Amino acid sequence: MRRVITVNLGGNAFQLDEEAYERLRAHLNLTESRLGPGVDRATVLNDFERSIADQIAVIRTAASTPVVSDAELQQALSALGVVEPARSFAQPSPAGSEPIPPRASPAWEQEAESNYTRLPIFILCLLFGWLGIHRFFVGKVGTGVLMLITIGGLGIWWAIDFILILLGQFRDREGRRILRWA
Repeated sequence: MRRVITVNLGGNAFQLDEEAYERLRAHLNLTESRLGPGVDRATVLNDFERSIADQIAVIRTAASTPVVSDAELQQALSALGVVEPARSFAQPSPAGSEPIPPRASPAWEQEAESNYTRLPIFILCLLFGWLGIHRFFVGKVGTGVLMLITIGGLGIWWAIDFILILLGQFRDREGRRILRWA
């Protein structure tokens, strides 16, 4: 038995199979995370959803089933492409810099990367990890207070965070991985 989910895209109702729905949700989350500050997110996302609906309608003109498959949705999303991360006009990119090449995984599976860098977090964890200062630094105030009260979970929690930072698995308060060292 296949699960079918009905979604509203740009004022049109579509029935998506479960895999297509997960792909669409991930793609829309990625798009929203890449929109910069000052952007009217609701308007941009509505326009993007309307474009996806138009692409699905074009692809499904001769479809024999009412359910949009994962392959059809993937085709519609690839026709639209991926929204590039917003760049601030106040901080132009350095001369001669090249864009970062895409990762090996498809764009809809990519996680948003945190704006924090690992080096200051690593140093804070190394020196003051038992106080949870590194967690305060990335905005995890609640768990920072818990680490402060429990003295880093008697050192165990501190050691786990230290290893996670080294491996690039430590996350900020929004759940984005902190990957860059500098």
